[in-house]
Amino acid sequence: MKPRLLFISNGYSEDMMAAAMAAALRSGADVDPEGLPLVGPGVSYLRAGIPVNGPAREMPPGAGFSIRDRHLARIRQDLRSGLIGLVASQTAYIRRAGRAGCRTVAVGDAYALWMALRGCEAPVFVDTPISAYIRPHRRLEIALMRRAKAIFTRDEPTAEELRGRGLDARFAGSPMLDCLETTGLDLGSAENVRIALLPGSRLEAYDNLEVLLRIAERTAAAYAAGLDFLLAMAPTLDTERLGLVIRQSGWHCDISGIDTGVVAEAVYGSARLTVVRGAFGDLLAAADLVIGQAGTASEQAVGMGCPLLAFPGRGPQVSEGFLRTQKRLLGDAMELLPADEEVVARRTLELLGNRQQLDSMSRTGRDRMGGGGGVRAIAGYLANAMC
Repeated sequence: MKPRLLFISNGYSEDMMAAAMAAALRSGADVDPEGLPLVGPGVSYLRAGIPVNGPAREMPPGAGFSIRDRHLARIRQDLRSGLIGLVASQTAYIRRAGRAGCRTVAVGDAYALWMALRGCEAPVFVDTPISAYIRPHRRLEIALMRRAKAIFTRDEPTAEELRGRGLDARFAGSPMLDCLETTGLDLGSAENVRIALLPGSRLEAYDNLEVLLRIAERTAAAYAAGLDFLLAMAPTLDTERLGLVIRQSGWHCDISGIDTGVVAEAVYGSARLTVVRGAFGDLLAAADLVIGQAGTASEQAVGMGCPLLAFPGRGPQVSEGFLRTQKRLLGDAMELLPADEEVVARRTLELLGNRQQLDSMSRTGRDRMGGGGGVRAIAGYLANAMC
């Protein structure tokens, strides 16, 4: 019988990274990987061909017990959505899997690790949200991590912090960067400067897009040469609704009718907008600058060497507090601006005229994120140590 390995993850980004690791492991070792998303249906696992056999279902945005700070309103929402019952059934499933000889891998925060410990005594822990750039690990997190077989961190300074506290921690590259989808999409010749727009992936993205389009209009009107804008459309967003927002903002928009690649194109005066779904790696490779109201996508952009301008969004996901934390993580690769369209447009124009600062921000971003390779390295470790 093949060894069985259960990947336990608690978040959309964590599901994505865990699914990539499971797929890489399966391709290089004789093992049966399985996914258990703690707060979602596990779409990333299913897309990668990794089965989700345990209890999983869609929960409200931000749901899930966590060592991270929680707002009382969200806790109430979690409870009304049946989170207690879901956690109980997931815990029972993990314990049954452990009794059957299954080993566990936690991808996420210390809550994911706590759940993984229900299945085996020494799980592998991929610590995705915490960085020494943001804060040191708390005592409860350290206590749980002492029970892990190995710890993979999101950057080298965090690995150094944990090793200094007596833990077996290492940075093997960023799985987040390995998950960038690159397809070779042709985005045309780079005659003009290209600015990527990241409105986010939740419902508030439509409202964020209205603001981003007005910033694009202001910037293009004041820029001497032509400007091209690349809009990253998350798979959670609807093309028709997105097109309606673009048209209502005064742009002439044509929808291509395809599901991935260039799904729409729009024009406003001298400004051109290309809407890309999937192929996010191709989009970032073509961008000179990013204006972002996103979490993981903004961090991936910085890791690819794209200077980032960010400002608070319309909804709860990309708040000023969230962006202050992101700024500590990304350092001078990111500039945090007020939610003022004129200020953002003016700063965009200033940066476009300062190649030296753009290059400095690009180098800082690559250094902060540490480069890719984590998926392959972690899968290799699992194949040798767990299977």
